[in-house]
Amino acid sequence: ESHIANDSWEKVLYDSAKSSLIFEIVDREKSIGDTVAQSLLSYFRNVSHDYNRQMVQKIYAVSFKELSRVAKKYIKPLFDPKECKTTVVCHPSKVNEVSDAFK
Repeated sequence: ESHIANDSWEKVLYDSAKSSLIFEIVDREKSIGDTVAQSLLSYFRNVSHDYNRQMVQKIYAVSFKELSRVAKKYIKPLFDPKECKTTVVCHPSKVNEVSDAFK
């Protein structure tokens, strides 16, 4: 939240987030069977067969400057109780911990 409020971002976290997201997408097609499954999902979702490749390219192309612009528009409202209702689903043993984090 402090990153959004102060509009200050750490380059290491930015790079790490991009790498993590790209890895997650690439990992969906780690075998021939996975690739076939992704192809079928693309068909059912009515998206291009190379949708995952396009997403990886778009994520890779996101600039540090764009991060600030997009965060203000889409992420900041998620932390404003006047703009957004938040629901958290967690294990019953974590309720107090999660509740305290939001106070």
